Amino acid sequence: MAIPQVTFPLTQEQVKETHEMLYKHLRGLQADARITQELLKTVQQFCSHPNKARCSCPDCGADWGD
Repeated sequence: MAIPQVTFPLTQEQVKETHEMLYKHLRGLQADARITQELLKTVQQFCSHPNKARCSCPDCGADWGD
């Protein structure tokens, strides 16, 4: 997702349009973040080596010591 370009100063006529464009972009990023978090949780469930030593898992790479 490309970062929207905004040129300053904004005219009064550009404020509403720019606000809507940036708000739409932010909502898209938030949706992507939620999807990515759920995918990460799902992938971590496939690790068959629960980390009992509180170190990082050699299979999934998760660092459970945080």
